[in-house]
Amino acid sequence: MLEDGDRELVTIIECISADGTPIHPSLVFKGTRRDLTWGAENYCNASISHSVKGWTDQEIGFKWIQRDFEPATRKKLNSDDEYRLLILDGHNSHTTYQFCNFAEKHKIIILCLPPHTTH
Repeated sequence: MLEDGDRELVTIIECISADGTPIHPSLVFKGTRRDLTWGAENYCNASISHSVKGWTDQEIGFKWIQRDFEPATRKKLNSDDEYRLLILDGHNSHTTYQFCNFAEKHKIIILCLPPHTTH
């Protein structure tokens, strides 16, 4: 039972393609370890992560492009020669060498929007 003050913020990473279809969301909860038994009924097939503050970080950002974005968007390609465009804000969780190197190897072009234009 929830009472006033028993709520916490959750970060959600959402992505939608140019044709209007979304990939499954990614949720980031606050904490170092979660009891994810409730995730057994995860009807939207969301990726579930956790971090100390409940925000995305560099590790979660990399896991997202590797485990969520790349496989979901690869299915839409007509050939291995095609590129994908990923438009992001400039948060440091997706401006790491590991993130950008993975994107380059998988023909994902990253376009970072100017600061303070996404919220």
